[in-house]
Amino acid sequence: MDDTRFNTPGEQRKIDSVAADILRNVRINRSFILWMGFLATLLALCLFAYVIQLRQGLGVTGLRDYTSWGMYIANFVFFVATSLVGMGCHSLDGSKLVGPSFAGLYGSQRSVTEGNTEKTEIADEAYIVSSIYDPNKEIVVGYARNLMQSYRDILTVENIAIMTEYLKTLRITRL
Repeated sequence: MDDTRFNTPGEQRKIDSVAADILRNVRINRSFILWMGFLATLLALCLFAYVIQLRQGLGVTGLRDYTSWGMYIANFVFFVATSLVGMGCHSLDGSKLVGPSFAGLYGSQRSVTEGNTEKTEIADEAYIVSSIYDPNKEIVVGYARNLMQSYRDILTVENIAIMTEYLKTLRITRL
């Protein structure tokens, strides 16, 4: 791969390392079983607490005044909105929104403009990292500039590598 698209040396090695780690086989040993048991127990306790909250109401949480209730709702809305923000711009089914669709993105050829030059790029790991860290450097033809902010201070290369693994699974379902 071409490391010139990355802004700091070694980011490609990080991506390769994360990809190799994600794709390696999990060794099922005693510590793995204990860890999974702990997580399953924690999940069961959380689900139990949630069922109590559903049956008895939010009074059991101690949210009896407007301030704590407001914080509860504000946090809920914040996290729901944060998880859905990307879906307002990019589709998963090939339909055109504010930004290009994620369906069939990985490995495809993209016509982009950089400055006043139009060129074709392959949507590989380097392209995805560059698009997230410097979204106005190369703009897919047919889309406007300055619509997406940089996520350099928010997402690590490891986060992007995980997202890239997901993008590899998406196929175009409709045009």
